[in-house]
Amino acid sequence: MDPITHIVAGAAAAALATPETAGLSPLIPIAVGVVASLTPDLDFLTKHFSQAAFLRHHHGITHGILSTAIQGALIALTFAIFVGMQFYIPLLIAALAAEMTHLILDMLLHSNGIAILSPFTERRFSIPLLLGINPLTALAQCHLQNIAVCTLCQLNSAIRNPLPLVLFIGAILGALDFAHVRIYAGVCITFMALWYLLAWWARTAACTHLRKLSDYKGWELLGPFPANFYLTRWLGVLRREDVYETVIVQLGRKGWLSRYSHGKNRLGTHLASAKQSPMRETFETAAYVPFETEKEEPGGYKVTWIDLSHAMDPQIELVSVHVHLDEKGRILRSAFRERWNTAVED
Repeated sequence: MDPITHIVAGAAAAALATPETAGLSPLIPIAVGVVASLTPDLDFLTKHFSQAAFLRHHHGITHGILSTAIQGALIALTFAIFVGMQFYIPLLIAALAAEMTHLILDMLLHSNGIAILSPFTERRFSIPLLLGINPLTALAQCHLQNIAVCTLCQLNSAIRNPLPLVLFIGAILGALDFAHVRIYAGVCITFMALWYLLAWWARTAACTHLRKLSDYKGWELLGPFPANFYLTRWLGVLRREDVYETVIVQLGRKGWLSRYSHGKNRLGTHLASAKQSPMRETFETAAYVPFETEKEEPGGYKVTWIDLSHAMDPQIELVSVHVHLDEKGRILRSAFRERWNTAVED
């Protein structure tokens, strides 16, 4: 989920959750909501260490209910020190409301879910509505540049997606007409609810459409996954025995738009050995439909895992893991590779 949506949703939830009788200027709980809406994503900093660390820890402990409660309590305390400790409880309510919007949005949009019970268990939970990462967003290269470029990239993604755009407009209107900011906050939350109801309907319709494709009678349907920002194009992953195919359908249009086959290209010689790689285990905690291939290379073999829920065509590997083995099946090295920087494996 992009930070713009997180910020506006958190600010709106904080404004609505704070009682008008608390005696606070609406600006204070909104500021609390902005800060609290972003703190669960502090684990994004792990991406600067390695892709493995990012996959292992993102949506982990900082997205747990206990951690978000502690984060909210600390944020409320920080603001209360400046505006008065008598306002601590209203500020705490605002912070917790904003934190909860972050958890809910991430559960709706991320295939691997979030570890809401961390640190007691690292099991991840998701609401199967819009699973997967949108390739149009994930293929951007802003993280290779600097903060300014990254910010522009996020704004570009938000402009393409009507949800954060409408929320952003609501936030601007609320700032211009501050006396009625709670009304605008209510409109933002209502729009979000309607948007996700529409998303649920679109996903259900896409699922029905995919199951009716005459070419795939008897195939198991995995997905579907959103294939663009507007809920009209959906990626279905279909499986029959050892053969996978990815199919893109468009609502309101008969048949499939494109189709790619992923046969089980594995020799079976070193697949079991490659599964001993810790990186492969980390990858599969984040992958929704992990698909493996094995092929010979000079001096041994390479086993590759990709997530078919992102595979709009066979050339796209948003994130994949590669395990290199010698001829006797001993692991030489394991590496993550990102689609936008295929020359580098970390």
